[in-house]
Amino acid sequence: MSRHILLICKRLLMLTLVLSLSWFTFFKFFPLVDSELPWGLAIVATYGFLAYIGLPALARVHQALHKPNHVPTRTIAADGWAVDPINVALVARNERDLLRALKRAGWTQADNKTLKPSLRMVYSVIFNKPYPHAPFGNYYVFGRKQDFGFQIPLGNSPRHRHHVRFWRLGTTLLQDDHEHQGFWRKLLKRFVKDERQIWVGAAILDRGLSLRWRNLQVDHGIVSDTSIERQFLVDSLRSAGVLKDAVDIKAGEPLHTRHQGFGETIIADGYVKLCEIKHQILPAVPHPQKKDAA
Repeated sequence: MSRHILLICKRLLMLTLVLSLSWFTFFKFFPLVDSELPWGLAIVATYGFLAYIGLPALARVHQALHKPNHVPTRTIAADGWAVDPINVALVARNERDLLRALKRAGWTQADNKTLKPSLRMVYSVIFNKPYPHAPFGNYYVFGRKQDFGFQIPLGNSPRHRHHVRFWRLGTTLLQDDHEHQGFWRKLLKRFVKDERQIWVGAAILDRGLSLRWRNLQVDHGIVSDTSIERQFLVDSLRSAGVLKDAVDIKAGEPLHTRHQGFGETIIADGYVKLCEIKHQILPAVPHPQKKDAA
């Protein structure tokens, strides 16, 4: 009975916060900015407040009140909601081999999402300008954001691009004690016979722009079937001659559910493609020729 009462109290609190945010936005914030700015800019400022401050704050309160039980085969957005499925894992001797193999396969590493790259990203999307190192939004696995992000642009701007994020799997609990580490170690380690680094990844194809239905923020639209992008990644590694072997591993149940954008769904077959990368030998650096003594 007490648990039922607690649930009702949580829902009433969320309802109160939603109504309070609505009242403040439309009867306090908008009249204030409308009195200082032209009408069009006041609308933009109100949208910015609601989408990037007000609604994200509500989402954090909701996540605190109703802690989700995330499955280990999904990545998590900054607001705590499950997003892209993990659908690929790369095995390499070390980080250098991983980075070099992806580079040889045509993938470009994304810039870190700081202020300057983010502003350049906005500019390139709006004006359809190229930015091959465009940053990614931060998604979380093992309680931390991606270690690396890679992309292959489609067209003249980051509106359309192949892209994949990677998180390194720790080899022991001492390296990372997140609860999902054990799931992936148990699932993948039996396929990796000697010391190798394992990187789990989420590959998905960006397609234009959309609005997130939870907070109204502008984001990339996606191609629903994530197996298409996973296969593109594998094919690019194979074509570059850096792929030693690949095997399908069942990691969970098939997924077909709503994604972040309005009207978007995301589909995954429940398999992870485990790819072993060949040892990458660095090209020889030519030695400068010695000048003959005069």
